[in-house]
Amino acid sequence: MSSLAHAVLNFHGVAAYVVVFLLVFGEVGILVGFFVPGETALILSGVLASEHKVSIGLAIALNVLAAVAGNISGYEIGRYFGPWLLNHRPLKGRKAVDQARRLLVKRGAAAIFFGRFVAVVRALIAGLAGASGMTYASFALYSALGGILWAGGYTMLGYAVGASYKKLEKDVGSASIVLLVVVVVAIAAVHVYKKKREAATAE
Repeated sequence: MSSLAHAVLNFHGVAAYVVVFLLVFGEVGILVGFFVPGETALILSGVLASEHKVSIGLAIALNVLAAVAGNISGYEIGRYFGPWLLNHRPLKGRKAVDQARRLLVKRGAAAIFFGRFVAVVRALIAGLAGASGMTYASFALYSALGGILWAGGYTMLGYAVGASYKKLEKDVGSASIVLLVVVVVAIAAVHVYKKKREAATAE
């Protein structure tokens, strides 16, 4: 995770937009979310914006687009291949699938919105929605709302972290570098912990 963060923070301009877009798109697509750190990519995108390596407005727009487009991709995959995927590894017998299904049954279309904020569920809910026959109109509405809040919120969080770093650097010099490292490592550590805990639960 730390090596990935370091690599992303070295990008700027078009390359940064593309890398973050692919990471976010990948996480919210079916299956790929087990391996791709979309939330971390959003935060790093915000940090890049605070360093003027990318535009914060364009970063948010592209990140939201990636989040929504990834869900649409997952929905279409679920619509055409859902039954087959659910009966084969790695989805067959996973508790995460049952968790996502229960959320979908309990909350209906709103599960697309709420599921956006739970890592393992986020990777599955769009595909399950497509496989269940949920109408595209309902799915698209809640996917867009969730994508705006999730992708926009985490990008702004990264921007706030980066902006705070710049202000502290001006005020107190090199001590702020330590603070930035601690904050980024802490965020990454929490994300990794959540991923491992959810993966353990799913197994």
